[in-house]
Amino acid sequence: MRPKILLVEDDKALQQLIVYNFTKEGFNINTVNDGDLTLTAIKETQPDIILLDWMLPNVSGIELIRQIKSGKKTKSIPVIMLTAKGEETDRLRAFDLGADDYVSKPFSTAELIARTKAVINRTSSTGKMHSISYHDINLNKEDLLSNERRFLILGSSVAMGWGVKNEKTFSNRMNQLAKKNKKNWIFI
Repeated sequence: MRPKILLVEDDKALQQLIVYNFTKEGFNINTVNDGDLTLTAIKETQPDIILLDWMLPNVSGIELIRQIKSGKKTKSIPVIMLTAKGEETDRLRAFDLGADDYVSKPFSTAELIARTKAVINRTSSTGKMHSISYHDINLNKEDLLSNERRFLILGSSVAMGWGVKNEKTFSNRMNQLAKKNKKNWIFI
């Protein structure tokens, strides 16, 4: 399953740039350009992470993070602040309210993507991403472990992506599962 992002950004050009780059990296991204629409969008899209601008029309990003982190159903959603406010006091205020990371504008989209992946890895229930991508190859954890699928997997790539420390143990365990489920999987 591709990670779902809600981007809350009122600058259309920046919004398009972020959407393009995140989509290219395999993310599912929805956008909102107004603070008033954000909480409704969160309920509708149920994002894995929120990229939130501080200076928004109607409701500020700092007020939104306060509402997100105080909501029973939304407090566990990680938030990365995207803002032109780069002062230490601004960063500390955002972190005090529950921001998981803080990126000052202007920023590199490659760094933003890396930071987003890192926050998802740190905050997901398993502690790891649910899929691994390398160029045009996408391996989805659920598909790999599904009883209906047959795969040849390079154990080191999958093991590293899922945080497995011993790749031989990983390969042995996956081969045991394949035999148990009578599937023709080969893990090396």
